Amino acid sequence: MLRCVSAYLAAGLVAATAVVATLTVNPSQAVAHGQCKIVGYEVRDFGKVGPTADAKRLLDERIPKWAKKNGYRGAHKSGPKKVSCKLYLDVGFFDEWTCTATQRVCYFK
Repeated sequence: MLRCVSAYLAAGLVAATAVVATLTVNPSQAVAHGQCKIVGYEVRDFGKVGPTADAKRLLDERIPKWAKKNGYRGAHKSGPKKVSCKLYLDVGFFDEWTCTATQRVCYFK
């Protein structure tokens, strides 16, 4: 009787381990299967330093929300964050810039 119980416990432990292994996200698998997207955030403001910093910060806040909204689990950033800025308005004594921060995000559905 004791051997039967320990066999059931061992089988249960193996099944639980298999479930945990299935839920574990391997970032390289997402990249290999092409499950990556470029996510971006755009900010327009005066000066260039402020919009650059804001775009980076707000992109970091947006990625988890974007992943949750789309039902992606295990979303992680892959590669460097890129920021590009373009002059939107130049009046002489002040200028307005549009800065866009982008980053590649890989995920599992």
